[in-house]
Amino acid sequence: MFKPTRIVVHCSATPEGREHTAEDIHQWHRQRGWFEIGYHKVVRLDGMIEDGRPESKQGAHAYGHNNDSLAVCYIGGIGEDQYPKDTRTDAQKIALLEVCTDWCQRYGISPLAVVGHTELNPSKACPCFDMVNFRQNLQRELTRPRPPVNPPEPWWNTLLKLFGGNAR
Repeated sequence: MFKPTRIVVHCSATPEGREHTAEDIHQWHRQRGWFEIGYHKVVRLDGMIEDGRPESKQGAHAYGHNNDSLAVCYIGGIGEDQYPKDTRTDAQKIALLEVCTDWCQRYGISPLAVVGHTELNPSKACPCFDMVNFRQNLQRELTRPRPPVNPPEPWWNTLLKLFGGNAR
């Protein structure tokens, strides 16, 4: 069974502001001869998080590192000059943090095990932003105190209020 111990952050290496979808990337990867999209999640320009490859399946996104990692890819990463650039929108920054926070919590992954593609393959510029700062933000998010969740009111209290009864 696939057990992720690391998260790899990618960019789609597409021009700033040009929207693409998980389905687009699925088609690009099929054209390369792959069975399906290599990433587990895709973050669109508006911050929408789309599913890619099922999380239960090994990804195909970082040669030699797919057997233990989940992959998230944000749309963008290339500036107008055709060079690598942090093109993330504010919504994408929030969504990437949400995806990584969720995965760290669900799979017990350390924020230190969240890496950019370039950290595994220095010939890549991807994800085109400062992963040290991202990991610090992720660590803050994971250790942020959470307010207690209020349990729902019993159904009979709601009925009593509706019909003028006393719930106490």
